[in-house]
Amino acid sequence: MKLCLYCGRENDTGRSTCQECGTSLITQLERDAPSRIRFFVGCGALIVAGCISVFILAVPRSNPKQLDGIKIMGTPKFQDQVIAALVLLKTRSPEAYLIVSNYIGAISKARRSGMAAHRSPPTFDLSEQTAFYSLTWCAGVIAHDSFHSKLYHDYLRSHPDAKSVPDDVWTGEAAELKCLAHQIQVAREIDAPMIEIDWLAKTNHHYWEKRYPGIW
Repeated sequence: MKLCLYCGRENDTGRSTCQECGTSLITQLERDAPSRIRFFVGCGALIVAGCISVFILAVPRSNPKQLDGIKIMGTPKFQDQVIAALVLLKTRSPEAYLIVSNYIGAISKARRSGMAAHRSPPTFDLSEQTAFYSLTWCAGVIAHDSFHSKLYHDYLRSHPDAKSVPDDVWTGEAAELKCLAHQIQVAREIDAPMIEIDWLAKTNHHYWEKRYPGIW
């Protein structure tokens, strides 16, 4: 039975209004139920969010390392590999390293490798597969993409009124061949294994579509 809170009349359970006075038989408790449900769901969501936040804060993060102004972002292992590659360039191929330090401002661990010359600072996204194939390969690829960035910024420097850089200036076929030739020279200077040098020398400008040398 439902008791009418206005006139006191007892009504059948199935009724929604009082048979005597017509007052709604939905009690304040029933009206507030959805609000309470929303309140408890909201509290639950806040608790979960709080737990996630605590977990995220508890997970150690790697602070970016720097070498000559180049910021290296990624796991400690990735950072150490990149720094070792940069040091190799600096000691064995100083001219190539000068291009790297002038035209790459950050090297970031990523799923795929690619040069974002338009970013501020110019950022080289480097995949783990590329970084850890070998130290000389890592160094050569960094040098290769720094040359892409050089072509990009050289165009802007010689065209001060340009609002953008044509793709074929720094990423087209001719640009790839220039960067590849630069990488071959660097590979020789840093004493890269002959399998890497031969592969670079024999491949065409679509080398990025092929597997790394020695992986078949």
